[in-house]
Parts: sequence; structure tokens; C-alpha cells
Amino acid sequence: MKKKLSIILILFIFVLSGCVKNENSQKSQANAILDEMIIALEDNDTQTIKSMFSTKVQETLGDELDEQIEEMTKYFEGDVVSYEKIRTVSGGESIDKGVLTYSSIGNAKSKKVMTDKDQYTISFSAILIDDKKENEGIWRIWIGTSEDNYLIVGISDMPLS
Repeated sequence: MKKKLSIILILFIFVLSGCVKNENSQKSQANAILDEMIIALEDNDTQTIKSMFSTKVQETLGDELDEQIEEMTKYFEGDVVSYEKIRTVSGGESIDKGVLTYSSIGNAKSKKVMTDKDQYTISFSAILIDDKKENEGIWRIWIGTSEDNYLIVGISDMPLS
């Protein structure tokens, strides 16, 4: 009985450490996206922001995405003083025959993006890995100074694996 319990405990720890590893990987990828987004916002670099969106979102929204991004860069005022890294990510993953085939981030959020003019919250959802490459990239960005003063850029509904 003790041997079975030991094996179950070891398997549980192995599975749990895999989940923590995947969460940390998603969190570091989310923070890399956030870093790139903040630099682009500060520089009013609409082309970099657009390139961060999935090809599917770019094709679906067309010129509307350009307009949304332009509005977002005008909305975001000032030079960045500091910002809070993303601490927790939600998302999903699919593994087929031991290979990661789908990975997504939902509502990765930085609550304190401080500029010399205002404080913003930035949240985004993205597909990191998909067998349909056109789905990979950001799908939605939420940026706001309050729950009553915000913009949504992109498409809210991401496809599932």
C-alpha cells in the first residue's frame, strides 16, 4: 500500500510540476508580448502593434483594425514611467501524442502601466501555438484608465483548438 501511495504521490508531483512549468512559460511569453506592446505604444508604432495581431484578425477586420490601433495609440498618452509585469495568466493548451499543438493566453493583465500623464490597465488575449498558423498572435487588447474609460481593439472570440 505504501508503495502505491508513493508512486501516486510521485506522479502527482510530476504532473503538478509540468503545469507550473507551462504556466511559467505562458507567463514569460505574456510578459514578452506586454514589453513589446508598451514600447510600441510609447513610440506610437502602429505597424508593430498590428504585426502582433494574428493574421486571422488582420484579415477579418481589415482597415477597421488599423483605425482601432490608431485610436489606441492616441488614447495612450505620455512616456512610460513604470509598469507591473503580468503575474497570472489563464489560458488553455492541447497536447497531441506528446506534442503541444495549441496554447492560448486569456486576459493577461497588467494593472499598473504608469505614464507621466496617466495610469492604464492593459489586458490581452492571444494564441501562442496553433496548427492553423493564421490564428497565432493577439486577438484582443483591452486598454483603459478605468472601468468606464477604455478601448477594445481586435476580436473578442478566439477559436479553440
